[in-house]
Amino acid sequence: MEETTASAAMLSDPAPPPPANAGADPSTHFVFRHRIFMIDKCRFALNGSDKLPCFYVPMGEQVAAIELRKLQKEFHIPPEDVALLQTVEKGLKYVRDIRPNDSIPREILDGSASWAVEEHHKLLAKSRLNMELIFWITGFRSEMPPLEEMQEMHKDADGRGQLRDAHLKLARLVGLRDARLIVPRIDDLARELAYVEALRELSKKLDDILQKLVSFGAAFKKETSFAAENMRMQDLVRRAIGLIEDKFRKVDDMPQDLPRMVTDLKGAIAALREARDDISLELKKWNEHLCFFENIKIDRSDANERFFRKFYQFLAENYMEQATWGQMNPKKGGK
Repeated sequence: MEETTASAAMLSDPAPPPPANAGADPSTHFVFRHRIFMIDKCRFALNGSDKLPCFYVPMGEQVAAIELRKLQKEFHIPPEDVALLQTVEKGLKYVRDIRPNDSIPREILDGSASWAVEEHHKLLAKSRLNMELIFWITGFRSEMPPLEEMQEMHKDADGRGQLRDAHLKLARLVGLRDARLIVPRIDDLARELAYVEALRELSKKLDDILQKLVSFGAAFKKETSFAAENMRMQDLVRRAIGLIEDKFRKVDDMPQDLPRMVTDLKGAIAALREARDDISLELKKWNEHLCFFENIKIDRSDANERFFRKFYQFLAENYMEQATWGQMNPKKGGK
């Protein structure tokens, strides 16, 4: 369907009947009052070029796209709906599109994630925190072992004793009389870290993309123009991987100060959620490219040619290193 612009005159028909779920709770759902938001199959989403939030309305074989700010002016949107449109703009950071009467993303309502994690992400997060407790109580830090190894360590007599000592010491340090009160705090932190582990797993798909590019480069190394472009794409993907790994390292550094996190649990959870959302938003940029690379074949088909042009543009827009004004205009005579 083709997208076009729309004006108030184009959408001046009488309002359709309210949708079936119009009785949704306005405190938790996108419940609008203006009749334009009752049009069947209307939705909010970011446009493809400059990522501006728009309102999309089907009009026959076409789709009218209206920027939210223009929507407010042209259609005399009431103040309650204007405030809700601001929430829509925030919500599009977390979901691909929003329809009237959809639930408001939980990230906005209470800070929790609106998507689910799997059981092994929860186990990994709890095991990593238990490992941090052992590092802290023993005073010896090493690389994080694999999940299975950590679980075995925490089950044996030495591991159980170290965790018990860590809970006792941590409870005294933060002023708790009962060491058992430490456990739910650690569980709360593990619950938040499980989302980071899920994102870490997803981020590994960027390594797969890099390997696919390397395979393309090896297969078509004699085609100098394509090989040169392929190398530039590899460099930009490596830069993206490095940027995302830095974000994970910052999260991984947080549990190294478990006494502070356990003492200020609310602040620690807020920091973990902020980091979670930052990483999640970065990885969302890759959604359509991840799907394509999962099924791509190493050949020079027209479809692959079109995709690589689009992919290179995506990489350049998001990960090309920008020169500062000083770099572009170095002072003469400087040392």
